[in-house]
Amino acid sequence: AEANLAAVAAAWPPGEPNPLVAPPAPPPAWETEVILDMATKSGNSDRTSAGGGIRSLRKTDHDRLLLYGTFDYAEENDQETANTIAAGADYERNISDRLAWYVREELKHDELARLDFLSTTAAGLGYYFIKQDRHELRGRVGLLYRYESFEDGEDTSDIGLDLGLNHLYVLRDWAKLATSLTWTPSVSDFADYRLNHETSLELLPGADRNWSLRLGVANDYNSQPPDNTEKLDTTWFSHLVWKL
Repeated sequence: AEANLAAVAAAWPPGEPNPLVAPPAPPPAWETEVILDMATKSGNSDRTSAGGGIRSLRKTDHDRLLLYGTFDYAEENDQETANTIAAGADYERNISDRLAWYVREELKHDELARLDFLSTTAAGLGYYFIKQDRHELRGRVGLLYRYESFEDGEDTSDIGLDLGLNHLYVLRDWAKLATSLTWTPSVSDFADYRLNHETSLELLPGADRNWSLRLGVANDYNSQPPDNTEKLDTTWFSHLVWKL
């Protein structure tokens, strides 16, 4: 049989992909970082502290998923001054270029506050006031459900608002500034609220950018804390961050 070579549009070796068909896009990669912070002090007082965690982010053109876990432990003169563990997830799906819906969940245990279990579930809408490669400003408005279980057997639950603001600015290729602010007042009593703030400066020295130094401050304010605990917790931190 004779083939009509004039009708042949393309040819390729057996077993190779069709060069006229675009290959499927690779699955989105996870960006994972491990955070570590350790310090010791001796002399007039003995102090040991350790903190850190892991954070994984997956981003596409349509959505964004963040998974994280953290721990914080400190001891001074054989007395615990911090002992918390937290884990959470944050999912966001685009509605338009700047508008998105989100849902987030966080679980926490705080030994010093005698808090056995804290669950925070929130969902709502987010809007990007600035959405650029090196500059981002996002606001969120939603509803929140909080459940707390304490060591003394007391359980509480409440519905509140979830209001947040996140800002990220890349100052240089080796430095970026990030700030997050979340206010979660109770719907039944606006005087009962939590205010969480964190600002950090991340420095990426050298040509190898797999590790960085993150310096910052975090404030956690509870307007109605458990008995014998302070309303405000302030933490100054310096984290060594290793990007996998």
